[in-house]
Amino acid sequence: MKIEYDHYAKALYIRLQEKERERTLEINENLNIDLDEKGNLIGIEILNPGDYPIEKILKPTVEEYTEKDAETFELKKEPV
Repeated sequence: MKIEYDHYAKALYIRLQEKERERTLEINENLNIDLDEKGNLIGIEILNPGDYPIEKILKPTVEEYTEKDAETFELKKEPV
């Protein structure tokens, strides 16, 4: 895992895996997640992290997801 902060853009990026980003889902105006080609989470971008409460980052509400996200975003648990 690697954590980067861009002072100019006021953006915090948490890189979970060193993989190529296939697509980005905008969860809300301050939170984006990056997925690889298989739909696995590889990174989290938090915009203006100083203005955004950590509780909301860790527990986004159901209303923040759009109907389109529900159709295209599926969480999968891989067998161990």
